[in-house]
Amino acid sequence: MSRQVEAIESLGVEAMQGKSWLEISQRADISTNTMNVAEVERRIHALKSPLKKPTNLNIDLSAGYRSGNIILSTHEATIGYPGNLLLTTYDLELRRLECAALIGPNGAGKTTLLKTILGQHPPLSGEVKLGASLNIGYFAQAHEDLIPGRTLVEEIESTGSSMLLADIRHYLARFLFQGDDVFRQVSTLSGGERGRLALAKLSLSNANLLLLDEPTNHLDIPSQEVLQSVLAEFK
Repeated sequence: MSRQVEAIESLGVEAMQGKSWLEISQRADISTNTMNVAEVERRIHALKSPLKKPTNLNIDLSAGYRSGNIILSTHEATIGYPGNLLLTTYDLELRRLECAALIGPNGAGKTTLLKTILGQHPPLSGEVKLGASLNIGYFAQAHEDLIPGRTLVEEIESTGSSMLLADIRHYLARFLFQGDDVFRQVSTLSGGERGRLALAKLSLSNANLLLLDEPTNHLDIPSQEVLQSVLAEFK
């Protein structure tokens, strides 16, 4: 037991994981002296606990610059696809520092409205107009902006970030991706992991208008609470 305690003191718990005793003894400074039970117990209590992985997201959604006062306006706009009218917005106006929620059943046209605002789908009729000086950050429900064959590191690089690999790894750790997880392909991620990666990309966008399509899907409760708190402070 005394040799194991000395090895842990010398190398630390994390450095010993997955190593044979031969490998450990070659690296550690281990004496041939034996300890009595009291000394072993004292030194065990003095050992530092291994670092714990973070359990909550660390999200920062900061606007890069100020938008105009009018964010979005519509005039007699109808939303949908040819032959499939989904909703009518009538005349709406969203101003800076305001927020709006889209509430409705599946298939009601919520995602289609967001894509119309983004300019990906034209309105069937009427007008949807965006304000000045907008930088839009979009969180897609299906995460279709994530490329299955890319790694997490490559997804962060695709945002145009100038971070070095070490910085990217540190950044992704804020979203609970540890160690070699950052080299996994998007295709191997669970729904919750894809959501966290999408949030990581969104945090780098410096957007001053956020369009979020069910961002809490697949997130655990602590992560949902962190996101809600961050959104409450977004300006």
